[in-house]
Amino acid sequence: MTAKTSSFPAPKFSQAVNGVLKLSEIKESTEAVVPAYTGSEVRDSIRLFLRTTHGGEHTYILEVLGIPGEAPFLFKIPKDHLALRAVAGDRAFLKYEVTRQSGNVGSSAEIDVGLEP
Repeated sequence: MTAKTSSFPAPKFSQAVNGVLKLSEIKESTEAVVPAYTGSEVRDSIRLFLRTTHGGEHTYILEVLGIPGEAPFLFKIPKDHLALRAVAGDRAFLKYEVTRQSGNVGSSAEIDVGLEP
């Protein structure tokens, strides 16, 4: 049996300012940042989930390969995953899950960021 918890710190977009991501300032991609979390281990699997107002959904996967430290985990998010059909007032939602070697799964809260064309 696997246990599911929600005690992980929230992710963020590195270029978001005051809860808004200006798409015009992104060249090819932006970074989604998953903060270092307590108890991270080699071979943890981090699944980052992105969805947008217009129904775009994307999943990114990172496996922890080295001994984790205090550095955050970085995911490159292509601009077109955020900007496709974006209009003023659109939103992006970001959260992640960590699957540990024991099979236990933990998740973060979902953040809600405004998208500005």
